Amino acid sequence: MRLRFIFSFLVFAASCNQPQQKQTITLDAPRKGYWFLSEKFPYQFMRVELYDNHVEGLPSLTMEFRVKVESAGAAWKAEGDKIQITYKRPESGTVSLAPVTDAKMYRGRYQSDKLTLPLIEIRLGKDRKVMHYTESEEEMDRLLRAKNKLRLDVVWGPTLPEVIETMFRFTHPTAKDVMFDLGCGDARILIAAAKRFGTRGVGYDLDPKLIERGKTVAQQQKVGELITLKTENLFAADLSAATIVAIYLSDRINSKLKPKFFRELKPGTQIVSHNWHMGDWQYDGKKAMEDKSRVVYYWVMPANFSGQWLADDGTALTLHQHYQIADAEVTEAGKTQKIENQRIQGTKLNLQNLGSFEISGETLAQQKPGAAQRIFRRKTGSMEPFSL
Repeated sequence: MRLRFIFSFLVFAASCNQPQQKQTITLDAPRKGYWFLSEKFPYQFMRVELYDNHVEGLPSLTMEFRVKVESAGAAWKAEGDKIQITYKRPESGTVSLAPVTDAKMYRGRYQSDKLTLPLIEIRLGKDRKVMHYTESEEEMDRLLRAKNKLRLDVVWGPTLPEVIETMFRFTHPTAKDVMFDLGCGDARILIAAAKRFGTRGVGYDLDPKLIERGKTVAQQQKVGELITLKTENLFAADLSAATIVAIYLSDRINSKLKPKFFRELKPGTQIVSHNWHMGDWQYDGKKAMEDKSRVVYYWVMPANFSGQWLADDGTALTLHQHYQIADAEVTEAGKTQKIENQRIQGTKLNLQNLGSFEISGETLAQQKPGAAQRIFRRKTGSMEPFSL
């Protein structure tokens, strides 16, 4: 069994795709954006954004039809006031959007509510739904506040066991870790980590029913004392105690969370995201599920190595950094060497033949085979803030 486990882990590690270091993913402004009021979940909404070269948020809309569709590879075109989205994964198909002017066509859950939002017809293959929508986030806000309903930025969907297992294989939780789940739903990820590894968990979600369900299950599984669940907005969370963060949100919410991560998370903190990337912050690992319909992204929070560093023997080191990728220039004994595109792992940085460097505050310890440890100190005011 142990040999089988080691072999499986090595296969897993080999299959985790490493991105090209110069590749970037940009989150430009969408050409069009739609807010759909869910028929499946009362007073929750989905957001679909149409960009010049890609589509975001399609899976949450097709969930209304109980169909799994990926945004990756999807494209769209406008024909008058109609929009047609073509998708390729897991199978090819189309979603069409067309405004509805005849209110009698609506037969959904909000008939008695007499909502003032406009209507749109959504066709997915042969199936169709007429739903309320708006192209204005403010209009959706006003509606939900008028109805005294929670604003949920993401429609909750349960995380599958194979996704949870992949998250654990990336992060290796232990009893010493504190795992945060932002948008935790019924806290199934935290409960699984507490039960299997003794990991302490903290979860945030705006839905009180899901939070209560999570508390009940945690008590039933005898891990209630390890888990704290809060009915609060995830942006209000204090993340400073986290060693692992799990999210299943959206590209849009991830991009808003990114500055909070860099403000509050300690270097070395691990982040795993179900299905959604983090804009131009390139992942440190990626693993697709067997059916290719879901993916887990993995990051390690990097320390800020940037600045001008000087050793007691006069060796000078200049580091520039973009997220976890560093470019270095070292001047030693009158000779200058440049090393580019080196990957930072938490508080550690390897610089080829210069050896490994570990940061602690404003000092940098260099370890090189066959040489004594050398300490560098950062020049005051030379550290460059992260460009997010």
